[in-house]
Amino acid sequence: MITGKPLELQGCSLRGNATAKGGFIITRQMFKDFKLNKKNLKIAVQGFGNAGANLAQMLADSGFKIVAVSDSQGGIYRQAGLNISQVIKKKNTSGSVINFSKAEKVTNLELLELPVDILILAALENQITKDNVDNLQVKYIVEIANGLTTHQADKILNAKGVVVVPDVLANAGGVTASYFEWAQNRTGNVFDKDYLEKLLNQKMTNSWQRVISLQKKDKTVTDLRTAAYLIAIKRILKAGELRGGLKK
Repeated sequence: MITGKPLELQGCSLRGNATAKGGFIITRQMFKDFKLNKKNLKIAVQGFGNAGANLAQMLADSGFKIVAVSDSQGGIYRQAGLNISQVIKKKNTSGSVINFSKAEKVTNLELLELPVDILILAALENQITKDNVDNLQVKYIVEIANGLTTHQADKILNAKGVVVVPDVLANAGGVTASYFEWAQNRTGNVFDKDYLEKLLNQKMTNSWQRVISLQKKDKTVTDLRTAAYLIAIKRILKAGELRGGLKK
């Protein structure tokens, strides 16, 4: 029942960066379904820990321009784009991205308000509130950490037409890999990493398609968070009904 174990103790080979992998798959699907041209877009990443740094590297390796990143000590911004590999190296050797000299220093609050197209939130909760939501200039937000946008701010973003990919969908790669580990332990199997990566891609892509399809199909569902919650709640209620604990 314990997940996140070392490989020597029957852990999962994907678990180390599964949250970032899942977030990358979802972000890639968002670009595809919204027909975005990655060459013309700028991305900022708040939170440069395991999930944020790995996701930034995956995006950079795929040709996306990352112009700003931050950690608990502050952030850096370079309009022409950051060399993420160099930023990660500096973070690992000095303890913070703020020691990267080839960029302008910004605070975590300033990073949220930069003129970028996509904001990836991978830090602490309650980063976007009613007090700062009107200062944001982004078109798309991807929540890699939990509870990043307050309910009031969420309503304002939706009214402005800002697309928010909710945490329950965007960061599900981590818990999905934990499920893989649990399934391996229960069955006594050890699956190949390539197989698990294909399975993670399949599950994350299918989840995205279910959410975006519901949002497009039902005109009363105006945002992806509501669509994701509706799917989840209906599944929970159906399971309760089939177990006999809930009436139809």
